[in-house]
Amino acid sequence: MDEAWTGLYGYFTELIARKRRAPGPDLFSTLTQDSGSSSGQEDAGSSSAQEGGLDDGELLAMAFLLLFAGYETTMNLLASASLLLLTHPDELAAARRDPARWPAVVEETLRHASPLEGTTWRHTTEEVDLGEGVVIPTGASVLAVLAAANRDPRHFPDPDTFRPGRHLPDGTPTPEGTRTAPHAAFGHGPHFCVGSRLARLEATIALPRLLTAFPTLHLTADPTQLPYRPGLLVRGPRRLPVSV
Repeated sequence: MDEAWTGLYGYFTELIARKRRAPGPDLFSTLTQDSGSSSGQEDAGSSSAQEGGLDDGELLAMAFLLLFAGYETTMNLLASASLLLLTHPDELAAARRDPARWPAVVEETLRHASPLEGTTWRHTTEEVDLGEGVVIPTGASVLAVLAAANRDPRHFPDPDTFRPGRHLPDGTPTPEGTRTAPHAAFGHGPHFCVGSRLARLEATIALPRLLTAFPTLHLTADPTQLPYRPGLLVRGPRRLPVSV
């Protein structure tokens, strides 16, 4: 793992330098050109143009953020949604007939196959009483599992079933009303994902384009035997063998 982190750090460091030397039309080129170098060699006369820019350390942090939060999570969302649709042909056919169902497909994938299974680790600074006899002692490690919350039967009837219709305005009634409870795939409160709108937009655009471009797309492997990414944070199939 240390070797992988070192290699990735070196790659991003070189990428920043290369984009500064020869910027292109991409987002990262824009970030480097709007940022000042940490070398301290900027022309004093151009300092006003560099105000508010990112230094090298911040650019590195942004690169890691774009990779993990901006790419890997969406990649797993698209892979999981494709797998669910290919294994639920009735739902795929319904979405193809009615494009208004695609946002519901995305929401149900986020709930049913959360790309981010849990939060980062937390540590209690004092004893926490959760009620019903559950007490977390001081100094304990805590992992809030978003995927478990998204399958809570008290809020999602038949929680293990992939049913996009539950997210439609006229979806199956739930104890909370006509619409299903909001899922926790993007977190909650002050920790709610700032990229949630972009992730939803990407998936809502990409999925119908993929399945329209390849109308005969189908799996070429047993879905129950597909390997998944290891770990307690990010979830998604490591590979998704398909054919057209």
